[in-house]
Amino acid sequence: MLEGHVDKLEVELFKNDEKGILYKLSVTEFRGNSYLSVREWYLDFEGVYAPTKNGFTVPYTLDTTLALFEALVDLLSKAEVLETLLEKRNERTT
Repeated sequence: MLEGHVDKLEVELFKNDEKGILYKLSVTEFRGNSYLSVREWYLDFEGVYAPTKNGFTVPYTLDTTLALFEALVDLLSKAEVLETLLEKRNERTT
């Protein structure tokens, strides 16, 4: 699935340099299978972020990606912040 893929396959979700933590969403490949991961990273003594065991990984398929997207939209709608987030996203893209 990732063969020949040249795009960046990870994005920062949240970073706190003061606490030395970072959360990344990434797509990786292992033994020929693709996975979607959210992982916590820590700032090591050399000032480089390194992954921890904290996080989760699911198969990277259309079904799992859609399920995560729908769950996030559902949560945000129930928290009554979806409209605000969509407005913020539009501000960032213009």
